[in-house]
Amino acid sequence: MKGFAKWVWMIAALSLFAPAAWAEVDTEGYASVDIFSNYVWRGQKLSEEWVIQPAVGIAYGGFGTYLWANYDTDTQEHNETDLTLFYSHAVDKLSIEGGYVYYALDGYEDTQEVYLAVGYDTLLNPSATFFYDVDQGDGGFLIIAVGHSFDLPREMALNLGASVGINFENEVMGLDAE
Repeated sequence: MKGFAKWVWMIAALSLFAPAAWAEVDTEGYASVDIFSNYVWRGQKLSEEWVIQPAVGIAYGGFGTYLWANYDTDTQEHNETDLTLFYSHAVDKLSIEGGYVYYALDGYEDTQEVYLAVGYDTLLNPSATFFYDVDQGDGGFLIIAVGHSFDLPREMALNLGASVGINFENEVMGLDAE
């Protein structure tokens, strides 16, 4: 995983600092560094201590890529890098996205998923996303969600939401840390 992760991060860094030509096309970019008290993935606690999770993404004309990583402060190891490729499209209030995720995992076999997400822009913004592991997990995972955003003073917002996840015999879901 480490060799793969270095190449992926190098490509991501280069895409962020690409020539000014990026500014002349309809391109969206995203970058963040999140810090959490532990890493919870699909209801499974995968760390015992704080984690640092950097992410970077870019999209053009509905096509995009997203790179995400996890650094566990307890083990002091970078133990996961995820590369997502996707296409999204909206028609009126209906949005559809399909994509591919490559999970480069340290200590486990790398795996791959394809997914389809559907959402509708109405009260509570309902959405459903189905992931199917085509590699190590050989099963699916469904997330059904609702949420709403309330505008607050001083350009702030209160975002409320709820989701439920259902495992469809995805064997990767057995990686729960004790």
